[in-house]
Amino acid sequence: MSFTVSGASVFRRFVFTVVPCLFLLVCGQGCGRMQPSPLAASDSLFAAVYADYLLLSGVADPGGRPVPEERSTREIDLLLERHGLPPREFGKLVERYRSRPELWRVVLDEVRSKLKKRQS
Repeated sequence: MSFTVSGASVFRRFVFTVVPCLFLLVCGQGCGRMQPSPLAASDSLFAAVYADYLLLSGVADPGGRPVPEERSTREIDLLLERHGLPPREFGKLVERYRSRPELWRVVLDEVRSKLKKRQS
């Protein structure tokens, strides 16, 4: 039994299953934030890719409550390619964030920071 995993399928599964739950968890944390530690280069790269994806899909639209638009496999592959993040590395990072929610919170803070900078 053999199968291949494209960057887009891993990305899509991650975005539409794990991210909404984790995003709500992080948003509901309130004022008691821990100081973010410096991110590794791969984590900063992931944050940049994810921020771009949110902008591309309409999720980060500041006006109203946007409905996420599903992006094509080609668009997602191009996004990963533009940032120089191979699909396999992307998948490894997703797994790392699943097993380390505290790191995921720090990465999401970086994503929010990038979105604020781009939207202002």
